[in-house]
Amino acid sequence: MDKKAIIYARTACKEGSENLNLIEQTEMCLAFAKESGRFKVIKVIADKGVSNVNGKQDRLVKLFGILKRKGAEVLITYDTSRISRDYGEYKEFKRSLDLAGIELATATPDLNEFRELFMKHYKEELSKRIKRGIAEAKKRKINMTINHHDNHD
Repeated sequence: MDKKAIIYARTACKEGSENLNLIEQTEMCLAFAKESGRFKVIKVIADKGVSNVNGKQDRLVKLFGILKRKGAEVLITYDTSRISRDYGEYKEFKRSLDLAGIELATATPDLNEFRELFMKHYKEELSKRIKRGIAEAKKRKINMTINHHDNHD
């Protein structure tokens, strides 16, 4: 069964060639949705002239509200910079989507996706190294203690 999807496109400029960019973003997202064969696009939202400086919080709150009201299961965007170029803000919004059970799909390969995959891999490898280190210390009978410092001296 196709998942209900909303496409979101955004530009920072109100006039000029950025209008074409909205059309290109939307076309790429529609093609991505069609090629995937998994999505039924129920709405397209195009924010023209909205940068991360002028009203970003309201924009994301409104977008999230529309997703919930329309029962969207997927948000499709050209890339995650259309959500926000601020990685912390992007992660916060992505977390809200995850908690709501809304998938985020991008029509193009994306730096934030690569960053998340890298961090996941890094954390897994770090965990393995720590566990190996603890096991090795136990084998060598090295006493490992962790000092907890607090202000109750």
